[in-house]
Amino acid sequence: MSLQSSELSGSSYSVSSLSPSPPAIQIQYPRPDVSYSSSVPVEINITGENIQAVNVYVDGFLVKSFSAPGIYSFNLSASSYPDGTHTLSVTALQSDGIISQANVQFETTYQLQTVSQQASAEISSLNTTLISVKETLGASVTEYFMTSLVIGILAIVLAIYAIMKRSKGY
Repeated sequence: MSLQSSELSGSSYSVSSLSPSPPAIQIQYPRPDVSYSSSVPVEINITGENIQAVNVYVDGFLVKSFSAPGIYSFNLSASSYPDGTHTLSVTALQSDGIISQANVQFETTYQLQTVSQQASAEISSLNTTLISVKETLGASVTEYFMTSLVIGILAIVLAIYAIMKRSKGY
């Protein structure tokens, strides 16, 4: 490793070039403007001299390691992370000790999608049951719609409760 420098004033120096260059890290995926509800694609491109280690972290936890430069692609399961914003960090270490790091934030919405699907399925099931009861007992149309309204409100309240519970980490 060599440093080239120029004198600024007295004993102060400024580094104008570093040789060899630090590793270059390009994070193609995940995208910061996309919300992932099932699979989170990861694609990174690492270039540099004498790459010794490439580590990929999500929220500070190691998820993958590599030992050479290259293009790496893999998927993370959104269900492994709570809904919200997460940070993917990539570090690349050269054998001469030079390290580079790149970060990107991404969002997961797996739990929210799951709660929404479950609430929709419950409402559909309850509506089917109500229609069956109405046909069997001859319940009035007003009773049918009032019951449907109560069930719909209950489903919305349950969905809001589930979302609030997950956002607080319970």
